[in-house]
Amino acid sequence: MVAPHTRHRGPAGRRHQQAGAQPSQVRPTRVDEELDEEFAPPPDHDEDDIYFGDFWGHLSQGYLCCALFQFGGLPTGVREPKEHEFFNILRRYKIIIAFLQELGLNWYALSDSQQWLCRVHHELDSNKTRTRCCHNTKSLISEDRQWGGTGILAHGLVAHFAVGSGGDKTGLGRWTWSRFLGKNGMHLRCVSFYRPTPNKVGPSSV
Repeated sequence: MVAPHTRHRGPAGRRHQQAGAQPSQVRPTRVDEELDEEFAPPPDHDEDDIYFGDFWGHLSQGYLCCALFQFGGLPTGVREPKEHEFFNILRRYKIIIAFLQELGLNWYALSDSQQWLCRVHHELDSNKTRTRCCHNTKSLISEDRQWGGTGILAHGLVAHFAVGSGGDKTGLGRWTWSRFLGKNGMHLRCVSFYRPTPNKVGPSSV
């Protein structure tokens, strides 16, 4: 699903657009201005960029920046443009935890150099990165591509607080999780999950 095309930035921009269509003019509220600032694109975005719900806000101190990535299938070859762009986004926007979905690869059918961990370590500092991914190990098809697949990646300081990870115990690769230990014994468990469906439109399509 993609957000409607509009040249206004963010949710507040869409409200301004709707308000402008009414006979009476509505002055922006303080909440509108704060939303505009929070969802404004980075300085390197062009003024003519169209908003698709993908403008990244500024990373606030003390917050975890998490993002969900639905790949629609990773390439079998390493360092392909799609994969390289993913790692560039992690570095550019300082994403701490990435939820990975629909990797679309049968890791058992790939060579050591094609494995996810090897790809990650080629792009990111292995001392500051923890990652895990799961795929359908029950499939009788031995090809290198398959439906679904999930993963999770922690990058930066939070990686040093990782205390465990796991996945779908049925071996279908429907979810992958990582757990982190914080102050006073508090735990944070992050789960990335995905279920393939043949229904592309209507109820239960997402």
